[in-house]
Amino acid sequence: MSILISLVVPVYNEHESLAELVNGIERAIRPLGRTYEIVFVDDGSTDTSLELLQAMAASNPALRVYSFRRNLGKSPALTGGFQHAAGEYVFTLDA
Repeated sequence: MSILISLVVPVYNEHESLAELVNGIERAIRPLGRTYEIVFVDDGSTDTSLELLQAMAASNPALRVYSFRRNLGKSPALTGGFQHAAGEYVFTLDA
């Protein structure tokens, strides 16, 4: 099945808000009945953002997680997300 919507989300030290963000996105998108993915790019977070994203992705096939070893900035994180996005339409969100 092809993906219609890709949401690209750069992440840097956002552990506290990630679960709420995913829940909010899914509450907004699921009623549309469209295929989607959420592409998170961890930009070298020093908190536990990456570990939390990986744990959430393990139980949610709509989540895709990529990471940088060190902080490169928002533009490279977005570019990385765009390179991995599979959707026909790609949107960006801030974490």
